[in-house]
Amino acid sequence: MEANSGSLSASMQAAEAEIGILKEMLKLQNEKMKDVRHRFVNFRSRLDQLEAWNKQTQFVRPDTRKRVLLDDSPEIPATSNAAASGTHQQCFQEEFFEVKLKKFMKEKLVEAKVCAEFAIVAAEWKMREQMDAQMQVERERNRKNLKAAMEEQNARCRRLALQSFRAAKKRWRKWDLQFWTTTAV
Repeated sequence: MEANSGSLSASMQAAEAEIGILKEMLKLQNEKMKDVRHRFVNFRSRLDQLEAWNKQTQFVRPDTRKRVLLDDSPEIPATSNAAASGTHQQCFQEEFFEVKLKKFMKEKLVEAKVCAEFAIVAAEWKMREQMDAQMQVERERNRKNLKAAMEEQNARCRRLALQSFRAAKKRWRKWDLQFWTTTAV
């Protein structure tokens, strides 16, 4: 009997040890999640710094590069008309490219934010899936251990009941035999 209770307590100790291991695994997963969140916060702060830098610089053209308006320009001789229109066109192209560059930078910042958020969500999702899979394995293992312990307990109870029944049967036969032998005399 003591061997059965010893194996039951051993299986309970094993289950408690597995629960302790699960708790440690959850602590590690929580630390990993905190690390991912910290990296995300750092990434966001870097993006905010880039946006602030973008707002500060704004790719503003210095005053020396201001476009010369046609009304303000002096009379240009007919021979240099092509050169004058070329400088105006060049200024217009530079301004156009600056606007395009600003739009491109904004689009890239938005894309970087979206990619970062997606990567964090994907990492969290993957970690949750791993934790769920590990917890499912541990649940199955605990279920098997508990099932084995319950079967062992049931077998022990059956043995004890059978022993009790046999002992009672022997006492009854002994008493019955004594009764008939004493009354027959």
